[in-house]
Amino acid sequence: MKLGCLILVAVVIIGFFGYQHLLEGTELSSMWGISLALGFLAAMVVGNAQGIWQAFRHIWASKRSQAQWRDNDLVVLSGRLQAQKTALIAPISGKTATIIEYEITRYFKSGKSTNSIVDYRGCLMTPSIIQSSAAQVSIVGFPLLTHWGSERYEDEDSYKRLAKYLLDHTPTIMPKNPLTAIAELNKVLKDDDGDVQANYRLAEAPNLQEYARISQDSSVTEELNNDSPQEIEEELDEEDRELQQLDQFKVSQDPVEKIIYLLKQDGYSLFETVIPNGAEVTIMGSYRANKRQVDIGSGLSNINHGIHKGALSQVLGGNLKKSIILTTVFACIFLGANYFLLKKIGIEPETLLEKVQTWNSNLQDKIDQ
Repeated sequence: MKLGCLILVAVVIIGFFGYQHLLEGTELSSMWGISLALGFLAAMVVGNAQGIWQAFRHIWASKRSQAQWRDNDLVVLSGRLQAQKTALIAPISGKTATIIEYEITRYFKSGKSTNSIVDYRGCLMTPSIIQSSAAQVSIVGFPLLTHWGSERYEDEDSYKRLAKYLLDHTPTIMPKNPLTAIAELNKVLKDDDGDVQANYRLAEAPNLQEYARISQDSSVTEELNNDSPQEIEEELDEEDRELQQLDQFKVSQDPVEKIIYLLKQDGYSLFETVIPNGAEVTIMGSYRANKRQVDIGSGLSNINHGIHKGALSQVLGGNLKKSIILTTVFACIFLGANYFLLKKIGIEPETLLEKVQTWNSNLQDKIDQ
């Protein structure tokens, strides 16, 4: 699907310069934003039309039996997803699962608006198989879970479970460079054994394990609790100062409770996406014949891959219907925008259509000669 992405980029670029040429010499010639917006709108039409093609590919792939699968073939299969050995316990909800994605999002005020940033995130997966009457295969590769939807948790038990999990799992610092961060994410998406334990935090986010270590050091905390705020400020080193506010030292000596307090005080919310053990799912992926595996790992080069909630007919029919509706909606918006644009710059759409038809007729005559 790299070709599909390149096509969309080409549509935006060609659309931009095409509209710039159309608007040249008109009152709108300096408003390049119009050309860019229409270029993107054209790409949305093409992208959703590609979605229709993808939906039909999935339908055709679903009709092939396992005996017909060949290495690297697109495979579409529905069944129950089961952990091969031990199922995962979700770090926030405590649910039994095969695939989990969690995010710890910090909300903060910026002027009159409220902004958010994901300071901590994790991707967890246990080796699993998908069982159906037609086939039984194991899955590898971590999928994007956009089709599942995340749940927000605010209860005390969820905060406690997460705090205990964060104490036991040291996160990798997510690179600040976007390209490096994407490369790090691709390592997870391209997992080749079905066993994923990836936990990340932003470099500027509090080091919760270090924060807990300080809270457990009684010689430090007792001294801090007895000092004045000014003395505490002087005795904390620079890293400790970034981790907590002064009054947080006086809440509790329990590291779990202190982390819960920090998360709540700093405006963090907990989000988690869980695929339960035994859930009925539909997978799309590439077949690995040597190990009888289906690679469902997502990414730009594997946009065909994924995992959806529900039975085969429900998922495939829903995807096709959605793509057709979105293509129709964006096509109508695109055509309407072009109609009003042409009117604005003094070109009658009907006259332009007649000119196109005449040009096409002349071209056909030349070809026939």
